[in-house]
Amino acid sequence: MSEIARIAQAVLSRGPASPEIGPAFEIYRNNYRQGLARALAQSFPVVQLLVGDAFFGAMALEYVEFTPPTSRLLRTYGETFADFIGSFAPAATVPYLADVAKLEFALVQSFYADDLEDEPIRDLAAIGVESQLQWRSSTQLIGSQYPIVSIWRAHIAGEHLDGLDWLPESGLIVRDGHAVGIQTLRAAEAQLADLFRVPTSLVSALEVLGPEEAPAAAQAIRRLLDLNALRLFQ
Repeated sequence: MSEIARIAQAVLSRGPASPEIGPAFEIYRNNYRQGLARALAQSFPVVQLLVGDAFFGAMALEYVEFTPPTSRLLRTYGETFADFIGSFAPAATVPYLADVAKLEFALVQSFYADDLEDEPIRDLAAIGVESQLQWRSSTQLIGSQYPIVSIWRAHIAGEHLDGLDWLPESGLIVRDGHAVGIQTLRAAEAQLADLFRVPTSLVSALEVLGPEEAPAAAQAIRRLLDLNALRLFQ
């Protein structure tokens, strides 16, 4: 291991700094790890609300210990945080926590997505039934067996979860300008939206669902277009 690699590893190590590195490095290492934990708190505010500051802080530092950043941009840190939560035994008492984390990181990804040349379809006359449509770069779809969108909204609004219908939900995340929004999709709508991860024509999408579902599917596609979730693939 090179000297630089050894020092880099020491930044994340839990053990005391070696004598040749010096005590000042211990201060830097602690500040560095705390900074990464704060970055996670900014990206996952509802996850933090669900488990409390102390639990979240301990969980975040555990994640930091084994997951160094891969980019200088801290807004991208936490891409695997949801997967970590799913395997973090103390978080098992909140079974929907990992899915809420997926939803929150999808919000971050949508906000920072580079879609300057990824314009939504604002003129429906510009497309035909065989036109290939695809998600915009900022479009995200997160599904769950839990009502994650309702849970997220309730905590953002400071509301309790009493009376919540504990049914599966999918969240469609779209950005229009600088505004990022979440829409709750029914199972059939989510299935349809998922088809457009790759370029798909309107006819092909309706054929997948079959003639009986075509009228409802057509309305769902129109909703995706109205939400600016799709772009014309060229």
